[in-house]
Amino acid sequence: MSQRHVELLIGRLLTDDDLRDEFTRAPFETLAEYCQQGWDLSRGEIDAFMQTDVRFWRTAAEQLPSRLRRSSLPRSVGISAPTAPPSETADS
Repeated sequence: MSQRHVELLIGRLLTDDDLRDEFTRAPFETLAEYCQQGWDLSRGEIDAFMQTDVRFWRTAAEQLPSRLRRSSLPRSVGISAPTAPPSETADS
């Protein structure tokens, strides 16, 4: 289950401008918030995310076509909190 959450988080970091900005400013706090919401990340996975240069996420995201990225809303609208991971099904 943890690997699935790693993959989902990587996808979100690449496609969600707001999450990427939040992670760039406060990586540990962002990961801790996700774990509190039920995302299954091991200590080793958290360490691996923490060791990744935060500039990587922006550089990689810039390589994606804009149609695959979620645009940021103006700050006055507010940033929604991370959502809980999708439930795992028996056939996952």
